[in-house]
Amino acid sequence: QQPMLHKKEIDRKILLNPGPATTSERVKEAQLVSDICPRESEFGQVMHDICEGILKVGNGQDTHRVSLFGASGTGAMEACLVSALGKNDHALIITNGAYGIRMKAICDGYGIKNSTLFEFGDYPEPTKISEALKSGDYSHLIMVHHETSTGMMDPLEEVGAICKEHGVKYIVDAMSSYGAYPIDLDAHNIDFLFSSSNKCIHGMAGLSFVIFHKDHTDELKANGTGFYFDVYKQWDNLQKKDQLRFTPPVQTSYAFLEAIKEHEEEGLENRWKRYQANWQKLYDGFKELGF
Repeated sequence: QQPMLHKKEIDRKILLNPGPATTSERVKEAQLVSDICPRESEFGQVMHDICEGILKVGNGQDTHRVSLFGASGTGAMEACLVSALGKNDHALIITNGAYGIRMKAICDGYGIKNSTLFEFGDYPEPTKISEALKSGDYSHLIMVHHETSTGMMDPLEEVGAICKEHGVKYIVDAMSSYGAYPIDLDAHNIDFLFSSSNKCIHGMAGLSFVIFHKDHTDELKANGTGFYFDVYKQWDNLQKKDQLRFTPPVQTSYAFLEAIKEHEEEGLENRWKRYQANWQKLYDGFKELGF
């Protein structure tokens, strides 16, 4: 066993961007592990533990499944859209910010039929969404929960109830809310959701994930048009072979698992309260400065 020759001194910086989030020393140090082949069963267990932890955050262990990707959040976005939407589907995309607009660009690139609702900066009024879905033309509704380009929290629960009422599948971009805002995957009627390791769970950048309801497993298998970004194949490979199809970011994975453990120790409600308290502190501070 080789001793560490030195310990690097690292300044703790508080990041004020939406992500990557500031990480703890414990999460950073979790990357210092022995080299391991990601095809080993030992590392496969790390992948399974990460998946279990992700689902636990959204209370979805009994109802949902999750696929992991070595990618940025946009990778999970693309994987979700090209896997969840089939050739006969028609998605209504809420385009009230940059990430709704990005999802439209992805759908357009793959030739996925879509329409849009709202302009940049608009609040997505649930009544208008309900009115649009009454036409019966749509199979899926796609919405960003926390639109970081505007700072707006969109009405997650209300829109989920509307989708259920109209028999429309609900795809949620929870990139900058999953792990902070108390999301209940089943209670909020979420069919598909994607996020990443480096936002509210406070891991390192490099892993992203797509959560899907168990009932959609067969349609994901039939729909997948991506090669790397195939949600079903990625999930199925981990179940059957205890490994991802392609090389994952190994050290980042250990850090993410440690971040999930930290998250569980703090508790989702406590993390949400901490986020709200930090927001209030910033708001009050800027107000005092005259902004």
